[in-house]
Amino acid sequence: MNINTTFELYPNKGTGLIEFGMSPDDVEHILGKSDDSRVDRTNKLTEFRSFMNVSYTSPPTQMVNHIGFGRQMKNIIFDDVNVFLADPEIVIKKLMEYDDSPYLSLGMIFFMELKISITGFHDGFLDQKAIAIFSHDDYEEYIPEMELYRCN
Repeated sequence: MNINTTFELYPNKGTGLIEFGMSPDDVEHILGKSDDSRVDRTNKLTEFRSFMNVSYTSPPTQMVNHIGFGRQMKNIIFDDVNVFLADPEIVIKKLMEYDDSPYLSLGMIFFMELKISITGFHDGFLDQKAIAIFSHDDYEEYIPEMELYRCN
């Protein structure tokens, strides 16, 4: 796996290569050994490979539930749009075709229906562009504190 590896984003499924529900061993079999990893205070594992991270649920299940990509990844695709190479407005509009009521919080846009979050696309901070796809509902509790995002 490297920055040229293609990952297609499929809401509620994963990335095509890595699917939600896979174990760390499954992911290692597909992508190879992680470059680094950490375990948080709730015992959840996050692995880092190139400019990608994969997070898992707490043991004993340890299943993929979050996959994030940094702007250095060259082939992150959502519905035929290359997320990091396309114009940021095109990316936002494409995501809004599937979820027209995203939320803005802490510099990130959350497309809750897609379970995708992005940063650096809407605010001119292009060097901070990142995208994540997730299967959990951890962000739902923060919706009352978030504001609706409106495209310019």
